[in-house]
Amino acid sequence: AASLRTISTPQPPYPREAARSRASGSVTVQFTVTADGSVTNIEVLRARPRGLFERSVEETVATWRFEAPGEPVTLTRTFDFRM
Repeated sequence: AASLRTISTPQPPYPREAARSRASGSVTVQFTVTADGSVTNIEVLRARPRGLFERSVEETVATWRFEAPGEPVTLTRTFDFRM
């Protein structure tokens, strides 16, 4: 995983409803970088609070691209949302 080179890994946007209520939280996801560098198998491992930030994280991570590692690599990443 340390040798993975990123091509595009934008940060998830702050959901409008969370910003309106000035909510903060975090989401931890596990995902697989495929042999060609795309992302698949995104799984939310933890979300606090539940139901507020997961969609933003899942949709964004699904667009991430890495240089092709040649074999699948599983990663875990935590995103913190703070106002």
